[in-house]
Amino acid sequence: MPKFCNKILEMIENNDILEEESVDKHLLYYFQLLNGLVECDGSYLLEYEELIFKIFDKTLNVKCAEIYEISSYSLRLTLKSLTSIYELEFYVNSRNSGIEKIKVNS
Repeated sequence: MPKFCNKILEMIENNDILEEESVDKHLLYYFQLLNGLVECDGSYLLEYEELIFKIFDKTLNVKCAEIYEISSYSLRLTLKSLTSIYELEFYVNSRNSGIEKIKVNS
């Protein structure tokens, strides 16, 4: 994931896409792949959250409609994945038996 995200950032910075109305098809392809990667259990994305949002910071202000739409969709999938993280362990304080650790079956 880090190599993939860095490749997208490199393409964005080298092509100066902020001012272009058309964009390289390779960049669109990489965003399609990013969509597939971020549509997962959000706990896997936490490690790369900063890197992923760095991509969105650079691509949500572009003139190219295709990049804007696909970047927006990627952001939607990322937020959906990150907000669907559930706690798998929690502690219950019981008056009679003290504190118990309970695992939730996933």
